[in-house]
Amino acid sequence: MVVGSPYNSIADVYTLTSGRWSTKPSVVLSEGDEDFGWHVGVSGNIMMVGAPGGAGVVYVYTKSVNGLWPKTPSAVIACPVDCSYGNFGENFKLSGTSVVIGASNEGVPSHEGAAYLFNESGGAWNLTATFLNPDTNTNDLFGFSVAMTTGVVVVGAPRTPSSSGSVPGPGAAYIYAEAAGIWPTSPTVTLVDPGTTLEDTFGYAVAASMTNVAVGAPGYSTIGQVYMYTAASGVWPATPTASLTSPEQYASFGSALTIALTQVFVSQPCCSSTGVVTGYMAVNGKWKTTPFVTIVGPFEDAGGIGFSLSLWSTTLAIGAPCITSATGYPAGFAYIYHV
Repeated sequence: MVVGSPYNSIADVYTLTSGRWSTKPSVVLSEGDEDFGWHVGVSGNIMMVGAPGGAGVVYVYTKSVNGLWPKTPSAVIACPVDCSYGNFGENFKLSGTSVVIGASNEGVPSHEGAAYLFNESGGAWNLTATFLNPDTNTNDLFGFSVAMTTGVVVVGAPRTPSSSGSVPGPGAAYIYAEAAGIWPTSPTVTLVDPGTTLEDTFGYAVAASMTNVAVGAPGYSTIGQVYMYTAASGVWPATPTASLTSPEQYASFGSALTIALTQVFVSQPCCSSTGVVTGYMAVNGKWKTTPFVTIVGPFEDAGGIGFSLSLWSTTLAIGAPCITSATGYPAGFAYIYHV
């Protein structure tokens, strides 16, 4: 597991040995780049660390044959166009030897955003597809969130359609489905905000697994909402098949999402003084709207858990960057749960 600390420009790697996670990092990564560690991900023997400051890059680390993570990157993925302060690498989704990388501020002078798909071959990461904002509005934040599953890429644009870049729209998310080995340049399906209210931030977070896509709208009606979309016979619906919500006001429900097979976890980092993460399950292809588990932050008045989430197999990792240390300074914590 890797945990980013972008304000220190480092990323800490923790290892699992005999069923126990190390509490101290086995490797500390640092490249000296602005915001190094803003986003991190691991898939098999590949680990990536985003550094979206400046031009923005994503560093790739490959585990050695003896099972150790190196301190030196095996590759560096740069934005294929001039991405100066385009936030390239602020968010990405790594799956096997493919990665989709968002750049929500890319584009001069309009900053309409973009997302890029890369595939690894012989140690080199090659650009496979470019996804451009279909609305081309200023500051839509297209690429602020990205997700990927087999043959599908999802890109969120939580401000679209913005008005002159100042008034955020309700948001949108776009599904791109690969067909016969070709990625489309236009969305296969456009998911519009069912709430249709300005500043719903629909698309603030997205997640995908197999035939399911989740889209978060943490600004919806002061409480937040998560919409589930389930494909049937390879066809993605334009309207949600289920809606998940929380009774808590101003909790930012849907700020972060993670999904694997029949489980989706949703964060409410502003809920109470601790933050809350809730888990939902699909049974016979239908999503239950009542959570099967609720995880409450372990510390009162310490800052909310759930700024970031990651689920793999039966392990859930929850980031809480605002929790303070015993000295009273923000230190940040990461929690691991067996679910």
